Amino acid sequence: MGKPPHLTLIDTGANISLININQIKNMGRVVPVQTRIKSASGSLINILGVIENIKIKVHDEEITFSPVVYKGQPEYTILGVDVIVKYQKLVENIMGKWSSRININSHASQKKTTHYLQPKKKIDLRKNK
Repeated sequence: MGKPPHLTLIDTGANISLININQIKNMGRVVPVQTRIKSASGSLINILGVIENIKIKVHDEEITFSPVVYKGQPEYTILGVDVIVKYQKLVENIMGKWSSRININSHASQKKTTHYLQPKKKIDLRKNK
């Protein structure tokens, strides 16, 4: 609260919420934790600890949560399922105003696609020497 706005991602694929250390200076004590967290891409996130019950303003509403604090990239806050469940109405309101849902039909293909990966004829590269 009282800090300049920063980018926040509402991530339904994140089990927990995270906040970058640069966003919480002078907002409380970071309690160190011994844990390892991987990003969606599989890279390890540099975890510093957890900060308890901080308040941030999201879409004109103040929320309280206890995110994991990390250092490095990305430099935005990630609101995970823990916050999404706790503040479901707020998230629904934001999603309704700022994004759209597109329904598409999809189904699994019954055709084998491996033949596209196999060459049509064998080529001996040693012949041309």
